[in-house]
Amino acid sequence: MSEDQNPLKLTLSRVLTFCAGAAGWILLQVQGETWKPFLDNLLPAISRSWLILLLFLSIVAIIALLSWLWFISKRSVKDDYELVGGRGFYRHKKRTSEYYCGACLAVDRIQPLAATAYNAVSKHAHGVFWECHFPDCKTCYERAPGEK
Repeated sequence: MSEDQNPLKLTLSRVLTFCAGAAGWILLQVQGETWKPFLDNLLPAISRSWLILLLFLSIVAIIALLSWLWFISKRSVKDDYELVGGRGFYRHKKRTSEYYCGACLAVDRIQPLAATAYNAVSKHAHGVFWECHFPDCKTCYERAPGEK
């Protein structure tokens, strides 16, 4: 018997759904009674122009909040790094002594580069390289003379 056809699970699901619906109905009744004095007494005392202003300010606040949430969700890991002279790898903007793989940063993965004398891609050992040690990447970048 699959989990979807388990009678105990189905029964519990139905009971929980009923309880959630009943709790929602009760809360609606309480909420209606809570707002009734406000709607009957305070709301008529507020002028229409103030209500329009409050509505406008609420809409502006909601738009600002949604814009801010959209902005921070679009922020990439790559924003904290700067490209090193068009060579394909990056350096952290604050920790400038560390280099990071450009191929990994393109997919929002942070992978530091390590200095190596062996180029894993072309399988030869001339010069010194910066190599990404992430198993699916293994990208190599040539090191400039004097680069630490």
